[in-house]
Amino acid sequence: MGNNKSSSSRSKKNQNFEKKQVQSQILDEDFLDYKPVVDILDDDEPIEYNFQKMGVGQNKQKYNLDKGLSLDVKTLHKHFQFNSSASQSIPVMVSVKTLDKTEDSPKTDLEAAKQDRLENRPNLDLVCVIDRSGSMSGNKIENVKKTLEYLLELLGENDRLCLIAFDSCVSRRCHLMKTNSSNKPNLIKIINEIHCHGGTNINSGMELAFRVLKERKYYNPVSSIFLLSDGQDGGADLRVRQSLEKHLSQECFTIHSFGFGSDHDGPLMNKICSLKDGNFYYVEKINQVDEFFVDALGGLFSVIAQEIIIDVELLLHSQYKKFFQNANVSKIYGDMWSVIKQDTQYRVQINQLLSGISKDFIFEITIPANNVERLEDFERNAEIVKATVSAIPVDPTYTTKVVKDNNLVLTLFTQNEKVAQDSEINDSVELNYLRVKASEAMDQAMKEAEQQKYESGQQILQSMIERFDKSHPKNKEKLQLIKKDLEECQQNAKPGVYESEGKFKMLMNMNANLKQQSRAIEKCDMYQNCLQQEMVSKVKAKKGLFQ
Repeated sequence: MGNNKSSSSRSKKNQNFEKKQVQSQILDEDFLDYKPVVDILDDDEPIEYNFQKMGVGQNKQKYNLDKGLSLDVKTLHKHFQFNSSASQSIPVMVSVKTLDKTEDSPKTDLEAAKQDRLENRPNLDLVCVIDRSGSMSGNKIENVKKTLEYLLELLGENDRLCLIAFDSCVSRRCHLMKTNSSNKPNLIKIINEIHCHGGTNINSGMELAFRVLKERKYYNPVSSIFLLSDGQDGGADLRVRQSLEKHLSQECFTIHSFGFGSDHDGPLMNKICSLKDGNFYYVEKINQVDEFFVDALGGLFSVIAQEIIIDVELLLHSQYKKFFQNANVSKIYGDMWSVIKQDTQYRVQINQLLSGISKDFIFEITIPANNVERLEDFERNAEIVKATVSAIPVDPTYTTKVVKDNNLVLTLFTQNEKVAQDSEINDSVELNYLRVKASEAMDQAMKEAEQQKYESGQQILQSMIERFDKSHPKNKEKLQLIKKDLEECQQNAKPGVYESEGKFKMLMNMNANLKQQSRAIEKCDMYQNCLQQEMVSKVKAKKGLFQ
């Protein structure tokens, strides 16, 4: 059977619940009848989950993480030439890559291979938190209902779904139920009985979702929360953060947020999903919600590892300390980094890692001026950065934990030696360095637009576009996609456009490029993996798009 918590430890954890507050603010809804929620939400449906019995039939997860996971550390140039008069900054890229699959499929038919991807996936516990306030009435809620019904078609027999609806208060429409053929008619009935009224209290829905995940008796390997809202709820991100820390600070899951309409609080929705490194989707057109759902779902179906920790350290204690005295990590790109030791040790933590993707993290090292006049042969190759990644596989068939490390090695030259300037450029590092610089430019342009300094924001974006034109020839094609995002940001950062919907589009573009997150908007999304591309393309094809 599934993972089961002991009743004694569970009761102790819940002794401190404020029962009166819970019963007054949270309602458990059985169709249209309301009753106070039980003190412990441990009524989730049992699951059959035994990896030892896998290997035949549906959901036979087979992924050798030790084989499929790799770690690289690179910089723009393999060489480094000392300078006696000026400090130098060099970009460093730490890349965590995964193979699409590690086991060869006996199937040769293309469609059969696609189906194999869906079968060889982990089971999912999904909680949908749905805004049913008055402003969601009409086309918005009707499209949400249709999308939830389509979601049921994609979820498997051993996946589980919990539906939570909120307005000024919150109701749990159903406990975590298997999305099997027996339960689906009941789930469809529950979906269709969601009606809109009242105000918006996002935290009430999210806190109940956290409790559902925390207090369940059984666990599927992958868990996630989908938050759908069109409203504004000032300060909700702080309240959601507090609820997360109270209930699930260490739990491994993701939050994906879907913001409806040009009047919703996009930055707030983005902050909420960033609490658990999920995606923010701006639902500009109501009929896009199914595409975004499927993109997020395709990612969850592709999870092959969880609790990923990437540690980066400057190796200043080695024999090369005399050359790199006072060198430091001078800049990190993105809010995913945390400081372990200022200037020298940093960490990135990822909740879930997908198959067939590359996560590339960029930082800069500043090396002070140093008059190095002579280098011995044994001093030529210096290890200056050590990186380590650890990950817990979703499939423990092969191993229970994978740890890999790699070092950055620079070839050193004195100031007076001749060095080929172009022969050692790493095009992959340049591509990702420009990627994060572009997202930084988008963020700066948004800040300028917030202060109505539109012309200044345009100049920032234009300077970045011009910088792309000087890139390595190998990167021209890939950078065209990011250049298109920059050009769209130029349009969206104009007076009037920015205030209406431009800021949401810019925010989505910035996040996509900074965090390498898929968006499901373009036909060629460079941040989607194979399964996401296939699933989203199928949805678009049904609607006559991208044909």
